[in-house]
Order: sequence, then C-alpha cells, then structure tokens
Amino acid sequence: MRSSPSRVLSWSLAALTAVLAAAPAHAQGAATGWRFAAPEGARAMFAVLSGARFEGVGPLHFYKRAGDAPIVPDSLRRALTRDASFEVLHFFPLYLPLGDARLAAAALRGAASGRVPSAGHPAAFATAALASVLPRDDQRATLTALASTVERAASSLAPVPDSRVAELQRRWDTQFAPRLAPYLTAQRLVGGIILLSESLGPEGRIFGGRPDDATDNVVAVTLLPAAPTSDDATLFAVVRELCFPLVTRLASRQRATAAGRDVEAARASLAAVRCGEQLTARALPELAAEYRRQWMSLAGRTASTDPTAFQEAFPIDSSFDQA
Repeated sequence: MRSSPSRVLSWSLAALTAVLAAAPAHAQGAATGWRFAAPEGARAMFAVLSGARFEGVGPLHFYKRAGDAPIVPDSLRRALTRDASFEVLHFFPLYLPLGDARLAAAALRGAASGRVPSAGHPAAFATAALASVLPRDDQRATLTALASTVERAASSLAPVPDSRVAELQRRWDTQFAPRLAPYLTAQRLVGGIILLSESLGPEGRIFGGRPDDATDNVVAVTLLPAAPTSDDATLFAVVRELCFPLVTRLASRQRATAAGRDVEAARASLAAVRCGEQLTARALPELAAEYRRQWMSLAGRTASTDPTAFQEAFPIDSSFDQA
C-alpha cells in the first residue's frame, strides 16, 4: 500500500497491509488513464465528516467549513473527534471508491459486527480495514451510528451534473494527461479513479492500492466551483495530490530526526504544493501562474501569481526543495 506522510495517522499501516489482498482492482475496466467520478457513497461520507468537524493533521483543511454540511449528532461528533483511531475514516471512501451510500453503510456495519465479506466482494477491503483498526466495542458502536448518519446524508445530496464530470474528464484527457504522462508513468500513477467531493477541503487523499499495479490508484479532491472559462482549479488539486508518492519517498530520505506527526504532516503537505507547482511549470508552463494563484487562494492567502509570495506561503527547506 502506498501512503503519504501528510497522512501520518495513529492507526497501524501494517494492519491495513495485512488485509490488502482483499482490495478490489478499483480501476478494472479502465486499464490506463484516470477516470473522474462523483459517487454517492464517497460524497455522503465526506459530507458527514465535514459536518462532524473531524479534521486531520496538517496545515490545510481536510474539509470545507460549509454551512450546508449535514447535521451530525453531538454524541457521534464527540466519539469521532476524541479517538485518533477514527482518522482511518478520512480514507475509508477511497477503499470502495465507486460505491453508493448503501455499500458504505454496509461496510461500516460489517466492521462493527466483525462480519467481513469474502474476498472479491466490493466492500471486503473497506470492511476488513475498519475492523482491523477499530476493534473495540465502543468504536464499533460508533461505526453503527455513523452508518445511519451516512445514509441520511445521502438522501439530501444534490447530484453532481454529469456534464461537469465530463468536462473535467475532457480537460484532463486532452490537456493534462498527455503532458504529465512521463511523470505519471515514472511514479506508477498510470491510472485509477479520481473522486470528486464538494465537502473536501484543499487537503485531498491518495490511496495507491496494490503495489504491483500502476492503474488501481484512487485520488479524492475537492470539487471547486467551475470558473467562467476553465475547470482547472479542481485539476490543480489533482496535480498536487499526485505529487504525494514522490514527496513520500523524498521525505523519508530527507528526515534527519524523528519529528512529531504534525510536523511531518505539515512538511509533506507544503512540499506537495510546491512539487505540484514545479511539475506544472515543467509540463504545463502556461498554467503555472494560475496554479500558484489557485493554491494561494485555497490556503486562505491573498490570491497571487507571484513566485516569491507563493514560496513564502508554502515554505520548505532548501534540501527538500532541491531533492
């Protein structure tokens, strides 16, 4: 399983690796290339976590502070936010990326009961991952409550227009993917699924699936409002997220001391923004200034295309930058 240091969580990656054999081939049917999707299950789950104000570590928000987030019971909110083991839920939608809310709820209830579906079932890996990381009775009771909340949230979701997803797909396939192809091939990011959620903040997610498969990756990014002339804002979030496998490897080589997880998360998160800018400048130079402006805006800074202001907003040490 490939992960990134911005996602330095308290649960055991070894435990998830042990059940990775149950992971489905997420990109099956799409042997190459990236497929954009806005499935109900992922959108409902991220909406609930947004409503619970359940943030991860790092300098960028995991979720939008939207006023239209679903109502989450106080008891569920407290249970999620007081136990760091629940941080696995930030990635749960990536473990069943094209599922609807019923499948997500079934996985949550399966993990709560300890009944893991057999290998090959679409919820097998997601259920096994949660059951492994959240084994206590009180944690499983929280999963049961969460399942019902996700189902209720799904009923109030307005669908993302197919035309919006299609336009993102078209722009990616015609402009971004061909010019990013050398990088994507080198980083074993040949294809997979890109999940779109209006509830996600600037901090996205990436799950690498099987280490020997370059086409079953899953990325989740914020679905930003379409600009009058371009949908590149969301695509810039994709580019930044696709930097994490590289940032992960470089961070492991550069780390000189055992820093706390918050420090490492901030370091990797900022480095991924800077990596995305360098990658855009090399592969899509005409878009580099807009990439900088977009990420300045997402970080709550005054929108600017100035390289110096961008570097000050997303500082990394010189050795990491050079690497």
